[in-house]
Amino acid sequence: MSERGRVTPSWIADERDLSRAYVSQRLKRLKEHGHVEQPYRGLWDLVDDPRETAPAPGREDETPTPQVSGSGFHDADAVVEWAREHQPAGRAEIVSEFHDDSLPVNEKTWWENYARESLKEAGFEFVRNQGWQKLD
Repeated sequence: MSERGRVTPSWIADERDLSRAYVSQRLKRLKEHGHVEQPYRGLWDLVDDPRETAPAPGREDETPTPQVSGSGFHDADAVVEWAREHQPAGRAEIVSEFHDDSLPVNEKTWWENYARESLKEAGFEFVRNQGWQKLD
């Protein structure tokens, strides 16, 4: 990525292990909300980072809920630690424990790009009909 935040959907897809179609769809949504611009076909510029949200009116003295960690809008260590203590942990349990409407991303995006990624990096695997657990 350039210093100005200029990227292609293919580059993002490769970096984040996502499909190019998914990335293109997300970029179009970001454009609708004024966070990115498309100066040329296939090339995107970051205008402002939607993760850098201001506190809600009347809550200026509070720290915003999202905490940026190495992998996203949450404290990845807290998600992993909670999953260790509650394994096997289902997706719905993890989402209800850590995701709320104050986060700048919807539940699905938060799960796919941050929580699930953190669990995988910590060595958790999803076992069908059981949930996320650390298999030794």
